[in-house]
Amino acid sequence: MKVCSESRRIGPSTAAVFRRRRGAAPWLVAVCLLAGAALWSQEALRAEVAIESQDLFVGEPAVFQITVNASNDIAAPDITAAAADFTVEVLGPRSNSSTQVSIVNGQVTRSVRHETILAYRLTPRRAGLLQIAAMTVRAGGREAITQAIPVRVRPADQGAAAEGMALRMDLSRDTVTVGEPVTVTWTWSISNEVRGFEFALPLFELPDVDLPKVEPVLDPQRRDRYVGIRAPDGRQLVALQTARRGPAGQTIDIVFSQVLIPRQPGQITLPGSTVVCEVFAPNATPGRRRGPFSNPLFDDPFMRQGSYRRAAVASNAPVLTVKPLPEAGRPADFAGHVGAYRLRVTAEPTEVNVGDPITLTLELSGPEFLEPVPGPDLEHHEDLARDFRISPPEPGLVEDGRKVFKRILRARHADVTRIPALRLPYFDTAAEAYRVAESEPIPVTVRAVRVVTAMDAEGATATASDAGRRLQAWSRGIAANYEDLAALTDQHVGPEAWLHSPLWAASWAVPPLLWALALTGATAHRRRHADPAARRARQAGAQARRALRAAAASGDAAPTRVLEALREYLGAKLRLSSGALVFGDVEEPLRQRGVAADDRQALKALFTACEAGRYAAGLGAETTSAAELAASARRLLESMERTLNGC
Repeated sequence: MKVCSESRRIGPSTAAVFRRRRGAAPWLVAVCLLAGAALWSQEALRAEVAIESQDLFVGEPAVFQITVNASNDIAAPDITAAAADFTVEVLGPRSNSSTQVSIVNGQVTRSVRHETILAYRLTPRRAGLLQIAAMTVRAGGREAITQAIPVRVRPADQGAAAEGMALRMDLSRDTVTVGEPVTVTWTWSISNEVRGFEFALPLFELPDVDLPKVEPVLDPQRRDRYVGIRAPDGRQLVALQTARRGPAGQTIDIVFSQVLIPRQPGQITLPGSTVVCEVFAPNATPGRRRGPFSNPLFDDPFMRQGSYRRAAVASNAPVLTVKPLPEAGRPADFAGHVGAYRLRVTAEPTEVNVGDPITLTLELSGPEFLEPVPGPDLEHHEDLARDFRISPPEPGLVEDGRKVFKRILRARHADVTRIPALRLPYFDTAAEAYRVAESEPIPVTVRAVRVVTAMDAEGATATASDAGRRLQAWSRGIAANYEDLAALTDQHVGPEAWLHSPLWAASWAVPPLLWALALTGATAHRRRHADPAARRARQAGAQARRALRAAAASGDAAPTRVLEALREYLGAKLRLSSGALVFGDVEEPLRQRGVAADDRQALKALFTACEAGRYAAGLGAETTSAAELAASARRLLESMERTLNGC
């Protein structure tokens, strides 16, 4: 490793200067020697590099680390240029400190080492002998140059029939129009036992397309059949695991999808995806005892021998044809809606005063995917904007196959008699022509607002011209209830009377007491419910122990039960969604919370074992019993509890 440093020491020229100036004061010599010693003792900057593996498949990610013996003022190197053949994801820096104490002849020596680890996730884009070039790392005015690292990248097998795997990408439509959604579906078929899979999905780095995030709707009855797939942009895709039986035996399909909206016309070749995993390869031992029908599903589990080996499978690269939106016949108020739309508008209430709110509900339906669809443009509707004040637009909510928008209208004057018909221009892809979805006008009644005066409230309508008339008693309004002060009686009660009245004493003592009780109850209630996530985290340990006790007696379902218990526990403790957690989602949060590296490694092994048991689906799971698996999980749980509860 080539290292550059700015450390300096006193050379021969400095010594010559001292000899020439023999008359210099001794204190000057001492100061110079101390300064030189300080420079000599300054530690050189070191930058050590390491990569998770130097033998990868195309699309297989690997963690790359640069360890620098400095704790601050570090300028991150330009790794994008150094790793031009890789997709780079920055994982962020983290600090690491270690202390070493030694005792020799009763003398204690303590050394403290501070270092910073810069971590990245690199994914190779092509096969061949690639190289991560040397980089310059700078910290505190010093610099060091890292070593170059060669990486051998092998192509993934397309089909991989020998490994019992296949990966396929399908499009819901091969030809669409700009702005028209299309669904991309991945199907990973497995007919062998696998573990530790990782997907590479370069589709998420494709330009000129939108990939909207959609919150999946999960079926609680099928919760144990969902699998989390991590996308390059950090989002979590949810895949459904299903099983089917064919002539060659049982096959498991892992299926997930993503909506894609093209923004530019032309022909788009979607980049193929890759999945890398470990596949169980049984040993071909002569004379091995076979099960009935010569089917490996029925092999004697005690005679089962073999090992896991890394394998990768690549998908096809589907082609999508995107047609442009025609210019001819395009309405002036066209806002990009593509598909066949229907518009329904309702208003409530329809009888109001000027300025009163009217809730306008707009429902859009028709296309299958409505999440990113905007509502009709009301601000540029001339008749509507002239007669009503309109609230700002809101994003809308998708429910039951329709997208609902709500706007507030306020009539400007009493001459308004209706809410005019609203229109939504759209491009109908089936007819290849522009159409307009239009609502019906809604009749409304708007009343003028009358200003109520104090005399109106009292029922007193006399004017100055009535001054000469004879006074009469008022018989209507508030004025009819007026009396003079002679109607009042003296009911004065002083402190002396209060002391002799139990009712008065109670009226003074009871309210403070009730207030104190209410305050105590409210405080206790707020403390219990102020942070539901913290309450869930406190109860996570006990719930996980109960779930693991049940998993120990669940037989073949133990891997699924144990994995579900771990997900629920980690989701509650780390405040994450537990539906489809994988080890990669919790590794960094656990490290930040101080969980030991041994516990993290044990957790990764436990996740891998449980996932292998799930995906095996009767194809030869690990021989570990349900009780042993649950016991391992309980021991790991107790170890992590001590750390996580102390945070």
